Amino acid sequence: MIPFILAVVLRGQPLKSMGWQKENLRAGLIVGLLLIVVVLFLRGKFAPLLKGVTRQQAGLLPVWLIYSFAEETIFRGYIQMRLDSYLGAKWGWMAAAGLFLLWQLPGRLWLFPAGQIWQPILIAAVQGVLCGWTMKKTGHVAAPALYRAFAGWLTVL
Repeated sequence: MIPFILAVVLRGQPLKSMGWQKENLRAGLIVGLLLIVVVLFLRGKFAPLLKGVTRQQAGLLPVWLIYSFAEETIFRGYIQMRLDSYLGAKWGWMAAAGLFLLWQLPGRLWLFPAGQIWQPILIAAVQGVLCGWTMKKTGHVAAPALYRAFAGWLTVL
């Protein structure tokens, strides 16, 4: 993330050019929190969460938050916003989702056997498109970052 922040600072651009606008922070947080509730419901994790989590599981939440905020700032805030200006809103969004999928691919290939790889790749592709759309609608990286952090964290519960 440091190279991206340096690129913005050295070019004299404000941090809002990376999806961190004060004006849209509230909308990003509200949508992000609503997405957390949706993910909890869709994954059926309300009961396990209410029963409690271990210290190790709780300790992973800040890790997921830092990782997701950094990754979303890079892909949605930096890359997608610049591709939107070069390719147009629709194609910039799709190109950023494609680059996100390429970024996710090595980790998915390493974790899953060849016969089961299509599902994680499809999930990463859908996440890339939906997170990009969420960023476009809220104008802030907080919403997709919160969604991805909790969706990832729920995999360890």
